[in-house]
Amino acid sequence: MKRLSIALLLLATSFFVRAQEVIYEVSSPAYFDSNGDGQADTEGIKTRLEYLKRIGYTSIMLGEGYLPEFTSKLQEPNKVVTDDYKDLVVKIHRYNMRVYQGFNVNEVAVTHPWFTTAVGKPDSEYGKFLLYSDKENKNPLYVKKGSAKGETVQVNLQHTGVFQYYLNLLEAFAGKGSDAKENSGIDGYRFRDPGGINNAGLTDKSFWFPIMTVLQNKNEKVRLFVMPVVNDMEMALKSNATDFYANDLAAAMVSLKKDRIIAAADSLFAKMPDKKEAVVYTRQEDYRNLNPKRSEDQLKVMAAVNLLIGGVPSVSSGQEIASMPAKLDVNEYFKWYIPDTRSQREAWAKLDKLNHEYQQSVEYSLWSFYKDLITLRRRQPAIGLGSFKNVPNSNDGVLTFIRQFKNERVFVLINLTGAEQELTVTDYNLSLDDMQLLMGTANHNFVRGGRTVVVPRYWVQVWRFTK
Repeated sequence: MKRLSIALLLLATSFFVRAQEVIYEVSSPAYFDSNGDGQADTEGIKTRLEYLKRIGYTSIMLGEGYLPEFTSKLQEPNKVVTDDYKDLVVKIHRYNMRVYQGFNVNEVAVTHPWFTTAVGKPDSEYGKFLLYSDKENKNPLYVKKGSAKGETVQVNLQHTGVFQYYLNLLEAFAGKGSDAKENSGIDGYRFRDPGGINNAGLTDKSFWFPIMTVLQNKNEKVRLFVMPVVNDMEMALKSNATDFYANDLAAAMVSLKKDRIIAAADSLFAKMPDKKEAVVYTRQEDYRNLNPKRSEDQLKVMAAVNLLIGGVPSVSSGQEIASMPAKLDVNEYFKWYIPDTRSQREAWAKLDKLNHEYQQSVEYSLWSFYKDLITLRRRQPAIGLGSFKNVPNSNDGVLTFIRQFKNERVFVLINLTGAEQELTVTDYNLSLDDMQLLMGTANHNFVRGGRTVVVPRYWVQVWRFTK
């Protein structure tokens, strides 16, 4: 596909920056491992910041793995944020990127004092801090039992002691309400819906509402993300979080089924309040499970749907590199550790010519395509800020839609199939005569006065209406 040719100036207001955000999710248990112990660490992330800034990501979402022992032992507020962690946040801010942190407050490990000192002892100091199926505290409610990754049990979020404990810890991560590059406070929190038996949901006013309110009062610019375990959009929308993960829409996107994508998008945007943002988190592994023989072109199409349909696009670490075979073991095929030589440091994949360095040198690589999509999103307000409207056409395998913000409109066409497709736009009230090509090639434009076009397999074409 032809590289982007866009001459608009970058938008600078904080509102635009927020709505045009692209989040890089660092959730792999070994991304990027600097000391070879198989676990994510802060030093590893620091080595990737220049790379992430180069491709255009605006923010980093750190997974729960970057808070070692947060759920396995009692924490002290003045020690829970280590100097290494503060240094990482400062360095991310120096790149003018935001940093968010995922927190799991719904469960603790069986090594935690809330478990070790309270099981079978309901009158002990932490006797009511966990959830049990009996009054004698003999049967705690397990989240993970017999798991190789460690057993965990459900926390009683409605207990006042639990509330105060987590409030103190979360406040310790709070930012200063400033965009100063030396600010060591995070810019937002991500919470998971507990989704457990008898536990407090996101709308529970004894825990989630006051927790989020205090964090918002601490820093008025903070973003509060919620990730429902169950696809319960209604609960997420009713909470006082600023952002929520749109699981239904993300699942529809990776299916590459036109009708499913349209239905999920229409449902989401019809219900979403103006002050909330949807986070659309898609992963290559989700798509691979549905389509084990996927190609790089298919991955480009998945990326295009993810980044152009609106909301806040969020991608999984390593997703922008087409180096994953059909049967993927992430830790095997990605050298998440730091090897000895510079060339090895850049070679994330075992397969030559599929590594991160090679991808950046090839004009039509998946890496380059992600970079183009991010650039397009940031320079076209209608994509990041606009409303979604499906545009009917005659082909069940081709998605066409408009994103509109004020007087600006962008028209997007995505061939979701592996075959050349002909389509006719059947919305006859929509004029296709005055459009400027933003992505794709002139070989696949609509003829003036016409409504039919033929596009190649797995193709993305984007125009901006000039009138």
